Amino acid sequence: MRKLPAIKADVVLAPPVSRSVTQSMFMPLGICYLTSYLKSRGLKVVILDYKDSMYEVGEVAKRKIRERTNYLLRDVGRLNPDYFGLSCNSREFNEVVNICKAIKLRYPHIKTVVGGAHASIRPHDLLNSGFVDYAVMGEGEITLYELVMSKGRGLDKIDGLGWKEGNKNIINKPRALIDDLSTMPDPDYDAAAIDAYTQPTTMLVRDCFVSGVPIFTSRGCPFSCIYCASKYILGRKIRYINPVKVVNQIERLVKKHNINGFYIMDDTFTLKKEHVMRFCQEIIDRKLNLVWGAETRVSLIDEDMIKIMKKAGCAQMDFGVESGSDRILKVLKKGTTSEEVIKAFDLCRKYKIRTLAMLLVGSPTETKEDVEETIKVVRRIKPSSVDVNITTPLPSTELEHMVFGDRGIPLEALANLNFKANAIYNLSELTLEELGQYRQKIVGMTRGRARFLIFTSMFSIPYIRSILRMYIRGPYKLRQTIVNAYLTVYKRLGRPN
Repeated sequence: MRKLPAIKADVVLAPPVSRSVTQSMFMPLGICYLTSYLKSRGLKVVILDYKDSMYEVGEVAKRKIRERTNYLLRDVGRLNPDYFGLSCNSREFNEVVNICKAIKLRYPHIKTVVGGAHASIRPHDLLNSGFVDYAVMGEGEITLYELVMSKGRGLDKIDGLGWKEGNKNIINKPRALIDDLSTMPDPDYDAAAIDAYTQPTTMLVRDCFVSGVPIFTSRGCPFSCIYCASKYILGRKIRYINPVKVVNQIERLVKKHNINGFYIMDDTFTLKKEHVMRFCQEIIDRKLNLVWGAETRVSLIDEDMIKIMKKAGCAQMDFGVESGSDRILKVLKKGTTSEEVIKAFDLCRKYKIRTLAMLLVGSPTETKEDVEETIKVVRRIKPSSVDVNITTPLPSTELEHMVFGDRGIPLEALANLNFKANAIYNLSELTLEELGQYRQKIVGMTRGRARFLIFTSMFSIPYIRSILRMYIRGPYKLRQTIVNAYLTVYKRLGRPN
């Protein structure tokens, strides 16, 4: 448990407590950006992040969530901030509201603020709970700063803010996107539980044990996929961070925390070729010798990019394949074809870059013949691993409107969102049982390759360097690292996803 600073904070921020016990090793990057911006404007900000290197399931996970929620409530009281903020995606709605309720009951003078995906697309849900004072929509840095400085006055002038006036919800106009992201301070990684997040894990660069962090080199997504709401959260306009600034940030993390890898969180890293080439050349010129991965579309890579990415240390490319059926790709408004899928995976294989195929089963009007087309393409492209989800309507997506109309997904359904099973609505021509069987069949097609990659990465130079780093930190950290590695292999590969 990290030691609290002996201060009265202006703002305390936290990710939902449940994230501290899940297998995700992606640190709360949005909160880190908020923290650095607020600190740059002279505010005292603390992140309460209880992540450790272990992840749990079942009753143990539930017990740890209860314990850490109590730690959170205790520590908020000790820091006594004017504002307490949480990030929230749709599946975390109930948890976030319950934490805000507990804060308001214990510390009624503290104002509760919620940002993140759900606040951006359905702020009324949070405001109607009675325990959330403010919803921050879209990019939150400037909105949150103006809120804190307002002292509760002139709220109608703060763009991107949702708030209550009596029993009425007030939703201000959207805030303009930050055009020049290079003017914003780097995220404050140290304010989060960075020692936990930089434990060697296969959750950052898929199936490769790496000690690293997630980074952004751009924000926004211009595409129109019917199942995704990203464009409503960070906007359609793509804004880039100067590659020199990004690599400066990475280099500082190498020197301070001895990371040996990173993952690029951009929705579509390779959208602008010049940006990719400059970023990779900067990594090469500084001889950083890091392992990294990124996500993009199959239609947006070429041999020049793949060649320099490989030289710069790229080991993994994640592609939103979604389906092997061209008909279903059109239904999803993906804007790609199965032929482009094959070309992209062949190109990565040529340069020995690992691949992840992100797939959907159960899309609108999908038939057995369509799923068989997907299986045929997966056999052809031979991805290093796959991530197969059941197509699920999410808030503010075109898919949600197709299924639920203007009323949207019922709140009670959000807590039960499960992309692996138990679809909340079957959109396809198959039964739920058939969807589950097809999903398991596709996952099983690459499990052997994934198992081999994980085991071989445990003998790689980056992993051995990470083990030595943990040994220097002390025997407890070393034990955590080795146990975490074992649990990753056992839980991901020892039983079905």
